Amino acid sequence: MTAEDNDIIAALRSLRTQNVVLTVALFILIGHQTFELVRGRAALMTARAAQEQTVQQSVQMRRQLDALANGTARLAAEGNSNAKTVLEDFRRQGVALGIQAVQP
Repeated sequence: MTAEDNDIIAALRSLRTQNVVLTVALFILIGHQTFELVRGRAALMTARAAQEQTVQQSVQMRRQLDALANGTARLAAEGNSNAKTVLEDFRRQGVALGIQAVQP
């Protein structure tokens, strides 16, 4: 072997070492990112589970509010002036009520 061949072999070994280090670093980076994503997903699932009861309570409250609004709208359609005043105040304040069409 000549000196030139030894230089080429040394360069290839150095390149191989660099490739191994780069590959290991890449796998460590991918592993870390995967771990962080899994941990973040678990945190989001925990937060969602913690909010589930509050969401269910808000849905129930919205149904009750809609029932009251529909009853008030029915009274207003029947001529109750207080019910009309309440509905006008709600509309003026921008309160969105899920009032169904009331048949007079």
